[in-house]
Amino acid sequence: MNSRFVIDQSVAVTERGQFKSNKDDVSRIAWLFKRILLRVPIEAEVERVMRFAEQQRRMFAKIKRPGRISTPWPLVAQALMMSKEFQYVD
Repeated sequence: MNSRFVIDQSVAVTERGQFKSNKDDVSRIAWLFKRILLRVPIEAEVERVMRFAEQQRRMFAKIKRPGRISTPWPLVAQALMMSKEFQYVD
C-alpha cells in the first residue's frame, strides 16, 4: 500500500476542488471518509485524525519533504485506503 500508485491516488484525492473547498479540518476529514469509506466518521475517528494531522504538520514544519506531499491530508487519505474497511467487503 506504499506503492507509487497508492501515493499518487492519495495525493490526487486531496487535490480535488471538492476537497480543497472544505474550510476546516473536520470538514476535510468528513469529506475523506465519505469519499473513501462511503460513510461519516464517528467522533473518535475525527479526534484521532485531528491528532495525526497536527503531528504531521509539526513534522512538515521541521523537515522540508521533497515531492508533492506538503500537507498531512494525502497521508490521511492513504491511511484510509490502507484500512481493512477499504480493502475488504463484508
